[in-house]
Amino acid sequence: MKKIFFILSIFGLVIFAMNSCTDEDLNPLNDLKQGGGFLYFEDPMDAVIGTNTVADLVFQGTLVDPTGNVVSYEYFVYGVLSGVRTDTADFGPYTSFPLEINFTAADFVSALDSISSVADIDFGDAFFFEGTVTNKDGEVYYAEEPEIEEVIEGNDTSIVYVPNGQTRFETFDPNSGYRDCFLFDFAIGCPGDSYEQSGMAGTWTTTVSDFYIPAAASIVIETGTTENQFTMKDVFGAGYDLVVDVDPSDNVCTVAYQSAADDWFGYGLGSVQGTGTMFYCAGFFSLSLEHTVGAGSFGSFTLKLSK
Repeated sequence: MKKIFFILSIFGLVIFAMNSCTDEDLNPLNDLKQGGGFLYFEDPMDAVIGTNTVADLVFQGTLVDPTGNVVSYEYFVYGVLSGVRTDTADFGPYTSFPLEINFTAADFVSALDSISSVADIDFGDAFFFEGTVTNKDGEVYYAEEPEIEEVIEGNDTSIVYVPNGQTRFETFDPNSGYRDCFLFDFAIGCPGDSYEQSGMAGTWTTTVSDFYIPAAASIVIETGTTENQFTMKDVFGAGYDLVVDVDPSDNVCTVAYQSAADDWFGYGLGSVQGTGTMFYCAGFFSLSLEHTVGAGSFGSFTLKLSK
């Protein structure tokens, strides 16, 4: 086997996506019923938690054990405040499920030594959780996503997902309906109605770019043609602008399906669509864009810009 460090064939991705949705054997619970260990949130967790003041922040959820195989769970948490990572706090082990996880801003201050007060936490900051599960047989399942590998046997080549930490790929895929206990996080959203369309005009810089666009690239943004809309000029260097709509009430960004490039990797016209969050009060916004061509999808990738 050899690990893949390049973009997968679009056809391979399409085939894998189709198999993931239709092959009953790929359901992780089928394996877990044989003795594996897995916890997931009873209700989907929000990746962004909006609040009027940081002091009012509440992050809570219930982890459930769908197969009854888990005997112990523990996790650690850290924050990234204004781009700087905090120290780490450990919690557990917990041996009774369902398990309630509940944090306020004050709880993060108490847990993390590098945060002295709630005033140290601001809008746009994020907190990250990583957990491990031990099953009845003493096997430990931990937070490491499966790797993509290419298998070459004679003249045949196939794409496989190789488990790490004995954890199936599907447990990390939000489209499978799970919100796993191994890796989860959230960002603190700005208050509703804090977005100002006029303030978007200017030059922004990419701080996270997982597809095509170079890191630290400069992108000019203009106010859009309609209310609460802005336009990112020539985003992918192909002459196409990207139009983004913002809902000021909850800061949700929407990117309708639109052309982005004349040709992506030899597959023809490239298009994008997606959603995201405006952190106007913190001076940045983040988009999750699905990149497609006529043959199918390359997947969804994060694009984050600050001013």
